[in-house]
Amino acid sequence: IEAKDGNVNEIEKLDGFLDYYGCLMVFADYKHVSNLDNLNEFLEEWGIRFTQNTYLVDYEHSTTTDGITIRAQYAEEGLASSIYSDIINLDTKPTTLSRYCMPIEILWDENEDNKGNRKVWSVLDSYDSAKSMRNGEEVASGSESIMTLSREDRIINNQHYYSYVLACGSPSYTMGYAQSKAYSNNNILYSVMRATGRERIITDVTWK
Repeated sequence: IEAKDGNVNEIEKLDGFLDYYGCLMVFADYKHVSNLDNLNEFLEEWGIRFTQNTYLVDYEHSTTTDGITIRAQYAEEGLASSIYSDIINLDTKPTTLSRYCMPIEILWDENEDNKGNRKVWSVLDSYDSAKSMRNGEEVASGSESIMTLSREDRIINNQHYYSYVLACGSPSYTMGYAQSKAYSNNNILYSVMRATGRERIITDVTWK
């Protein structure tokens, strides 16, 4: 599918927005992301690739008997761990939930720079007991990234300026679970917004 309508190119607009130190968040559905060719190519430039038509099942770390609503584990190294350090340092870590989580492949080594000094880290992972399913069949097993954060670092007049791309393989992460105080979905998103936004104060986000 082309992301161009007349004289408007949506990918160029996203690219221009990120050039001015913006932050993009993408919550993708495993059933439909394969239709977004231009967006997928754009995200690969930020070091990530959605594993299309694939979702995770984890019977050991699920709140439902079908294993589809899974609990994520926090990344305890890299940039992401510093963003929500107040959460992972708790004696009892709160739960994050998502349904039909699509794995995200990190294309670069954690310490590898791409053009423009871009790096990518995992934010949330599935547990080792997770299985990757495609067309009703298991195609892989083990821990997978289900949320990632890419960052581009520019140095201008000896000052660091950052652009960010957050990717999540489940739209359900923000739908319902982020509104419940029983889970930490909203805390993770707020922590990312505080870390990536240029405003020092973040107000509550009204659910629509």
